[in-house]
Amino acid sequence: MCTDMVYRKKRDKEVRKYLRTRFEMIDTIDDTYFKAICYFAIIESFAQEFGNYEKTSTAAFCDFVLRFQSSYVFLDKLDPVTLFYDFEDDLKNDFDLQFLNDKESYNVIHAIEHGHADEMKKFLLRHGKDEKRINKHQYVRLLYSLRSKLSHELSSHNGMLSTNCHLLPNFPYYVSTTRSYCMDDIPKIDNVWEPVFPVGFIKKLTAECIDEYLEFSIQNKNDPFENDTFTRKSKIAWYD
Repeated sequence: MCTDMVYRKKRDKEVRKYLRTRFEMIDTIDDTYFKAICYFAIIESFAQEFGNYEKTSTAAFCDFVLRFQSSYVFLDKLDPVTLFYDFEDDLKNDFDLQFLNDKESYNVIHAIEHGHADEMKKFLLRHGKDEKRINKHQYVRLLYSLRSKLSHELSSHNGMLSTNCHLLPNFPYYVSTTRSYCMDDIPKIDNVWEPVFPVGFIKKLTAECIDEYLEFSIQNKNDPFENDTFTRKSKIAWYD
């Protein structure tokens, strides 16, 4: 394959032109769920390439986002809010979410600074809890969970993604909401805090990751999709 810098820059322009067209098409979609799915699909197309089509979808997505994001440095941190609710019975005597009680919404930086997620993790590990389950509350993993729920169920963890009226249109935040569930066949209702990933945030994250990846590709790869060759299993037998 050609390694000439002229070729690389030519391919970069071609890919960027293709992406501009795709973003313009996505912007015409009214439904925010479909918009988010499309942005996630763009991330995954590059994430699988960067991972040489060898990683699981979760690992490829998360590794790619953490490697090439430029504005959202918190994505590798643990979310104390979802972590607390997941292990509420274990944590409630030693931890709480009182740092969220004064306002109607908070951005994730506030939670990271005041939520003691690392202390929660150490506490849970000392009590024999599964580290893999704990690490699912890393923000980038929560984002991937949203991607999966949208793709598989055409739904999100809460209804906030469906609106364009966000307090922080390009940044994740928490809102207070009512939770209904059954415990031992007894219906329960309480108030909880939930993270919201606005579609504007997903769009901006997608654009940033792809831009950084293409800059990386000019200097380090023969082609932005150099691993998508005819030797891939899907080219021969449908499946990767």
